[in-house]
Amino acid sequence: MTMKARTALMQALAQVRIKNQPLSEICTTNKIDLEEIVASPPPSIAADLCLPCFVLSKAVGESPENISAEIARTVALPPEFSEAVPFNAFVNFTFSNEYMAQMLKDILETGPAYVNLPKSGKKVLIEHTGVNPGKPWHMGHARNSVLGDVYARCARAAGLDVEVLNYIDDLGRQVATVYWGITHLKSLPENAPKLDFWQGLVYSTSAQLEKKEVDAREKGNETTLAEIAAQTKNLQNNIKHQIEQTLHQMEAGNNETAIAAKRFADESVRAQLQTAGRMNILYDLLVWESDIVGVKLFDETLAKLQKTGRVYKLTEGEDAGCIVMDMSTAGPEFADQKKSYKILVRSDSTAVYTGKDIAFQMWKFGLTSINFKYEPYLTQPNGQVLWTTRVGKGTDMPFASANNVINVIGQEQKWPQKVVKESLRILGYPEQANNSYHLSYEHAVLPEGRFSGRSGNWVGSHVDAVLDHIVHAASEEFKKRFAERDIAVTEGELNEYAEKLAIGATRFFLINSDRNKKIVYDLKRMLNFAAESAPYCLYTYVRASNILKKAGETPTTVKSDMSQLTPHDKRLASMIINLPATIHAISQTYNVSALPQYTLRLCAAFNEFYEKCPVMTADPAQKQMRLELVRATQIALESCFNLIGIQKLEKM
Repeated sequence: MTMKARTALMQALAQVRIKNQPLSEICTTNKIDLEEIVASPPPSIAADLCLPCFVLSKAVGESPENISAEIARTVALPPEFSEAVPFNAFVNFTFSNEYMAQMLKDILETGPAYVNLPKSGKKVLIEHTGVNPGKPWHMGHARNSVLGDVYARCARAAGLDVEVLNYIDDLGRQVATVYWGITHLKSLPENAPKLDFWQGLVYSTSAQLEKKEVDAREKGNETTLAEIAAQTKNLQNNIKHQIEQTLHQMEAGNNETAIAAKRFADESVRAQLQTAGRMNILYDLLVWESDIVGVKLFDETLAKLQKTGRVYKLTEGEDAGCIVMDMSTAGPEFADQKKSYKILVRSDSTAVYTGKDIAFQMWKFGLTSINFKYEPYLTQPNGQVLWTTRVGKGTDMPFASANNVINVIGQEQKWPQKVVKESLRILGYPEQANNSYHLSYEHAVLPEGRFSGRSGNWVGSHVDAVLDHIVHAASEEFKKRFAERDIAVTEGELNEYAEKLAIGATRFFLINSDRNKKIVYDLKRMLNFAAESAPYCLYTYVRASNILKKAGETPTTVKSDMSQLTPHDKRLASMIINLPATIHAISQTYNVSALPQYTLRLCAAFNEFYEKCPVMTADPAQKQMRLELVRATQIALESCFNLIGIQKLEKM
């Protein structure tokens, strides 16, 4: 839709000459991408697209004001546009009424799927969540999961074939610590609402006891050591040593400890997936670290790396015996590190996480000869089967072999992710290195600071508890609002609305801020019915629904004359038809927050339209046009809700 108009405009701009040189040549020579520059103007500007000329000014040595005037004067506009107007350093382009009428007709006839672009034939693999077994999700985990889930939805709408996986570190120290706690603590937590919550309490208790013991041994505090011994059973050596022994047994596999620890991890993941289902987050595949070890994926990758001459074993120094990857020629950011190499295998022959991540990235791109077997794991709330990796049994499936790989991981993993990316270049895969993207983010935190599984400060702020808290608050707010407006609602409807609002409010809150900025859990902001929230957007949708109910008509095509569009009408229409371009941009830039920001601007435009453009009292021709705009707004909001993961409400 609007992508066609943008393409036509790009072709027209390419022919414009500045200082007797085609703009296409200027852009090619100076590595300028007009697609990235052309954008939607701010709400105060009455235009549909704008071209800022600052970059072009630097390229040709001419003032941006002169360039904007020259482009506006000479561009041969395609029929989708009615005018090009210079405004300081910008050229503002306006859609023609005929084009807007055709676009609105397509929207009314297509419905919310109007945002879907043609299939590109490219496959993108997105890894997100990755919460260690042995604890429930807290809001920091939820930010990762919602970012990944919303990007996946946008990528699908943008025409990409999307595959979503969740990596399960079932061989990690947290699982070993939980196993130790379950088998060694004399007193275990009681009255836990879910198994992952219970395991989280076991982990926190065990981790704190381990730290307490380490500190006591360093200080020679025999009294404290005796107290610790009294809280445990079978305490041979020390807690740290026993946990490390458990880790070795888990990695070795095929023993009683490994089997039991795997069972605990599986039970925890199933409980975590209940939270994921409630949050409307879906996956295609679970990949278990024990399966990566089982198929010897890292061994194959390490052998390939060693053949490059850039990976070798150190024979001296503090890291003697370690296998490392030389990063000194990979650029200044690597060469300037204290150590210009990255350890892949420790001196005790265990692989570090980054080494395993390199092998995993190779598998994602289909660059390994080794693969897993697969089997169904469970059926998700929408009926979609979630598959899981297996070793030696199961079926073959066409997972991985992606064109692009997106890893949703916190900013603190910036350096390891760069190492993974660079390793692909070292192995001779520059295209795959360029198509590896770290979708980084800052953490969602508590007012007092970061969440900590060890300290247990997540209790009461884990996702299940947060949702329950919002459901209660939303239910009370709904009761008050429905009573004030004398709206009849059953108890079942009230509970359903509160649950939907809680999920939508949480998801919207987690992606509405710049992902590279910390966010603090704030219930008041999440439930703000006036602005910047899911409730505000849902209320706008209900307002549009009420207009159509009052009119007794839901338009399914355009019958009106769009020449009667006022500036407020046209601003709203422009916002609606620009949504597909917004989704396409998100798929290219990974700027997920652009979606809730667009949704808020659309709501603001509709509410301004509602205040200044009467619908029911307008003359018949204008009333028809505005009813069509109201329905188009409703469709656009439904599209946004589907992509954000918000379920619409009919009453508010």
